[in-house]
Amino acid sequence: MAISLIDLPFKLDQSHNFVPDEQSGVTINAASNIILFKKIIKEAPLDIKQDIMVIHRYNKIGASNDQESMPEEFLTNTPYTCEAIVTNVSPEAKKFSLLCQIPLGSMPLALTKNMKSHFIDLGPYTTKKQTFDFYFPTPGVFQHFPSNVSVSGKVLSRGGANTLAVVATPSSKRIENFKDLLAEDLTDGVLRFMQSENLLQGKKSFKFKHMLYLLKDKAFFHKVIDILRERSIFRPEVWMYACFHCDDDTLIKEFFEMAK
Repeated sequence: MAISLIDLPFKLDQSHNFVPDEQSGVTINAASNIILFKKIIKEAPLDIKQDIMVIHRYNKIGASNDQESMPEEFLTNTPYTCEAIVTNVSPEAKKFSLLCQIPLGSMPLALTKNMKSHFIDLGPYTTKKQTFDFYFPTPGVFQHFPSNVSVSGKVLSRGGANTLAVVATPSSKRIENFKDLLAEDLTDGVLRFMQSENLLQGKKSFKFKHMLYLLKDKAFFHKVIDILRERSIFRPEVWMYACFHCDDDTLIKEFFEMAK
């Protein structure tokens, strides 16, 4: 109501001058009347409660979500996503602000910002997640400060701070099961595993759903098809990627026969 009675224009005056400075701030030379809304991040007192839980989960973008929530090491120039998972464990609805930031030493990807606060309305015994994407341009050991839950200027809950080891090439690691192959991105090892192991009984933690994302690679997909066909194993969730690649009419027909 008050805004309707003042002489502010409905559209932004393009003659306003915004000049960024070297301290991540900005100087505004207003050409006419403006309203300036400013939000700052500052240190807040702790008043930790047990009503809200916050954890972080990390994944390579495009990889299976069944991997461990905290990788032993991160790779440079590899896109990752972090899920800040917030759970209200109380019988009452909660409204709060969640502050998230990307790890030190990383760069944001897509629409992610270095630091951002989210207003969340969370019902009793429910969970919500906020995701942000990043990558590390250089190797090193970096801190990821915890996401914080705050109400009225007080921090009521926060996740754990994590130390992230970043390397340019993956360290050698003992391969014990199928998930280890996926975690190490060893596609040749995946093919050898599929040639020699009992796939139908799920030996060594094998499940077809864990490796489906790899089938987006056309060459790898056709190698998998050849192996499964030779072993007389036909799985519709694998054959369906024939529709994704659209380069083999026979495979597409076989998929629709399986899907009946």
